Amino acid sequence: MPRRPAPLAPLLAALALLPLLAACDGATVEEQRFFEDQAFSPPSGYTRTDASGAVVAEDAGDWRIGPAYGGLVQTIQVPYPNPLPFRETGVYQVNVVSGVAGGLALYRLDGDGRLRLIGQPCDDAVTSTICTFTFQGREVSPVGDDALTRLLLVDGRNGVVSYGDVQPAE
Repeated sequence: MPRRPAPLAPLLAALALLPLLAACDGATVEEQRFFEDQAFSPPSGYTRTDASGAVVAEDAGDWRIGPAYGGLVQTIQVPYPNPLPFRETGVYQVNVVSGVAGGLALYRLDGDGRLRLIGQPCDDAVTSTICTFTFQGREVSPVGDDALTRLLLVDGRNGVVSYGDVQPAE
């Protein structure tokens, strides 16, 4: 008769895998930390879009999804138009697949490193939905200057989900 494995064998096998799983999780945490450091760096180029949202020129650094949010969030529409005229309305849509705790909010990063809320938060981001953020050009550049501005998409736990730059226009 074949011998049955001891009840502790699966537990011991699982315990042996814990350091490997922790290393994978640690890599994701470290990658997310690096991603967030990049999000708070000065803006450096932008994805140009027309008034209908079509991408005219893409900046590879803009609107990537943070490593901790892969599979949970997909950007389906980058902000448009970009450049964004001071007196016009911009739109940013995000497809939330699932699992983003506490909703999503869009912020402008000020020159002094502080975040300013742009538009209305999307509070129902825990379920599958499309979050649409609309904002005025003057919210992105309140003084009407033409400085490149960093926007950050942040979850309810203050984790950076995505970020990119908007160019104010006259």
